[in-house]
Amino acid sequence: MRPQREQLLDLLTLAVLVATLFLASFYGLVALGVYDIFPPPPASVAQLPALTPTPLTTSIPTWTPTPVPTDTPSGPPTDTPGPTLTPSATATLPRTATPTSTPTPTPSPTPTDSPEPTQGRFVGREVQDENLLRNASFEGGWYDIYTGQAPEGWRIYWLDGVGFPGSADVALAPETIIGHRARTPPEERDLLFRDGSQHLKVFKGFAPMYAAVVQDVSGLDLGRSYRLVAPVFVDTYIWDSGKVAPGPEAARLRLGAAPQGAVWRDEGTINYSQWWDGTNTSNFFLRYSDYTFDFEATAPEMTIYIELAAIWGLNNNGFFLDDVALHPLGSPR
Repeated sequence: MRPQREQLLDLLTLAVLVATLFLASFYGLVALGVYDIFPPPPASVAQLPALTPTPLTTSIPTWTPTPVPTDTPSGPPTDTPGPTLTPSATATLPRTATPTSTPTPTPSPTPTDSPEPTQGRFVGREVQDENLLRNASFEGGWYDIYTGQAPEGWRIYWLDGVGFPGSADVALAPETIIGHRARTPPEERDLLFRDGSQHLKVFKGFAPMYAAVVQDVSGLDLGRSYRLVAPVFVDTYIWDSGKVAPGPEAARLRLGAAPQGAVWRDEGTINYSQWWDGTNTSNFFLRYSDYTFDFEATAPEMTIYIELAAIWGLNNNGFFLDDVALHPLGSPR
């Protein structure tokens, strides 16, 4: 018999051969794709939500537009930085005055149908030399306002962004300055100054303007007549290699008087003169003329008005004032 050691070696050899044969068969199947040693993981199946059918009997609501509020149109711009400025809706600009041949138009004095309250204390219409206005030639000081400068003792009213009867467009705030003779071209000094070395200038370029130069006066004799004299240089022009006078209706002015507290441009409260312009006043433009208005004192304290207006946006709408006066009329009996 073969030795036992040889028999064990033969069994081991046989086992190795069997194992080798098994492995060779396994890898052969893998190589041929018959068997996959790394199978893919099972794919998850997405679960779609179940659809809920919409009942056919359900009605679809219709859209109703929400009403849009109607914008309320804004009103016209308000008057003016000037104190107590309230434009009058009833202001009228008469155009029926007859041209005069004199450069100093003088309206007829206000008739007095009833006896004067002073019972004949003053007689006649003699002009007294006394001037009741303060700083009448604008030689005193001045103070600053929205439009520039105002002379001491005076106030200036104006329209800004507001139309007025006869204007071609809304009026804009003017400029107001105290002019000095020394700062004026030599060829214009004698033309633009009536008394002293200062005057008041109110002007606006390329827009209509409406302004008033105003002063309160006190100590008037009730029922007595007074004469307001306003020298005004109308510096309204079209520029064409020099100043050219515009159409006769381009600018106008008037005077007025009322008890203190009256609203500016209130035709029912203020006693106004006529309007003066190029249609009723010769040489109206580019020169000084004295505009005179007689009125009766209806209160011991009153306000006098010098109103200046220009209706078109010309190269310049300007007015110079100097040496204004308020004289008592009549003599004590």
